[in-house]
Amino acid sequence: MRRASKLHDWHRSLSVTRRTIADNAVIWSIAALCIWWVSRGIGFHEFLHTLHGARIALFVLVNLISVLMWWLGDTLLFSILFSHFHQKTTFRELLPATAAQYFIQAINLLAADGALIVFLNRRKGVKWLTAAWTLMFMGLIDALALSTAITVAALARPQSSIRAALPYSGAALAFLLLVALWWARGKPKTRPERWMYNRPSARAFREAGLGAYLLLGSIRMSMIAAQCVLYSYSVKAFAPQVPFAQVMALSPAIQAASNEPLTPQGLGPMQAVFVDGLSRFAPRDKILAAALGISVLALLCRLPFGIGAAGTFARKVLAIEAGQETGAADHAEAASIPAQQPSGPS
Repeated sequence: MRRASKLHDWHRSLSVTRRTIADNAVIWSIAALCIWWVSRGIGFHEFLHTLHGARIALFVLVNLISVLMWWLGDTLLFSILFSHFHQKTTFRELLPATAAQYFIQAINLLAADGALIVFLNRRKGVKWLTAAWTLMFMGLIDALALSTAITVAALARPQSSIRAALPYSGAALAFLLLVALWWARGKPKTRPERWMYNRPSARAFREAGLGAYLLLGSIRMSMIAAQCVLYSYSVKAFAPQVPFAQVMALSPAIQAASNEPLTPQGLGPMQAVFVDGLSRFAPRDKILAAALGISVLALLCRLPFGIGAAGTFARKVLAIEAGQETGAADHAEAASIPAQQPSGPS
């Protein structure tokens, strides 16, 4: 505990730039350690030979479609979410904010939602905490959809390695359903429950009805199902002998690993799930090459968002800030001028 406290104090004493460098060094070290563990026993020349024999054009196309699908799908999803609980939000006006979110995901998954919080606060006048709680509600929808997908896949393909995740996904699904039912019931009994339920910022949780859960959940489930197909074609590009159904069954677990908040695009844990679940159908080097390629392409495809639409989003936020400051200055100047009395007849 003493060492941890000293480490925490040292971390806080760093400048913002050095702290960011230190955090990224730890994150990428963890990712590198995971990849080293998964790739042990695979020679470098063997790995390069795998790349030469792959259908690269198909692989790149499939992963470009994946990034675009998630960007546009998330834009639609969040526009519906924000319109339902706050002000009407169009698909087009939200595109720059989701582009900024996707760019930041290439660096820090936890910080990526900050772009949407800024959008809600600056463009829609939603308080910071209320915006954060709204995104937490979307997180509940995401967790429900993903745990449902893993549970269904484990039940549908008992011979797949995803079967081992059934107790965990089933328990998570039951717990999340109880959370949703607690909010929907709306009758907190104990003092801590009342404190939680009556938070002004928890508006999305209180106002969400069955229709909101079904609409948002169905959109997310459709995106998860489409990603399962895209994962299957990505693996086929490197290892065509892997059964399509096996990749489809394992895909929800792969997606869960790619969404873990520590490393960018789940780099490390995602490759571990790929290799552990599919290496009995094809050589490990081919499975690892496909898994690494998916993460690397996902990171590279997010970088252009920072040059294009994310820059537009940043400029709009700065323009709003400048407008607010100008308005406040004008108001203060007007207040400082004494009111002129009407002059009488000369």
